[in-house]
Amino acid sequence: MSERCSVLLLTVGTGTRGMTVETILEPFRKSLEAAGAERNILLPSRETEGIARNIQETFPQFRAEIRPLRAEGDENNADRCFEHYDAVIAELLAAGVAPEQVIADITRGTKAMSAALLLAAAVRGVRRVRYLVGGQRNESGNAEPGTERVSDIEPSFIFVRQTLLRAEELLRVGDFRAVERLLMPLMPGKARPR
Repeated sequence: MSERCSVLLLTVGTGTRGMTVETILEPFRKSLEAAGAERNILLPSRETEGIARNIQETFPQFRAEIRPLRAEGDENNADRCFEHYDAVIAELLAAGVAPEQVIADITRGTKAMSAALLLAAAVRGVRRVRYLVGGQRNESGNAEPGTERVSDIEPSFIFVRQTLLRAEELLRVGDFRAVERLLMPLMPGKARPR
């Protein structure tokens, strides 16, 4: 089981029509149980608000709130998804939730929704991203319902890359002390030169 968190953010898509239990409810149950979050925030599109309500009603023990995208069609616009998810995460952080206490689940939802949540999480310092990995694939290439397992990743390469790019900018202008301060967290155990 994965490490517990305070807040779990989950994109909500349509799943496979006619297979709500297998492609929506069961995967959400797995993510919700694995996180054991104090707060679960479902991030549906306008089209999938009803699905989010169904999740909320089916699993009342997980205390889920619904924060839908603003307009119909936003689920296919990564910029609008990003703007919405970034605002949700910013609100959590402003309320005192530490970034390391948040998991962003990108399993369900459109590609634009998943990409936007990953990016919003990375920008705000949320270091755990979750998705369900399908164990087996059916003839259409989709994960076989019931074979999924929870997988948490830490996209730390994003943060390291950002830090290195900033260090490169500082080197160009000759601010060597700033480079040193910037890179020290990447070198644990190294004594600071005098």
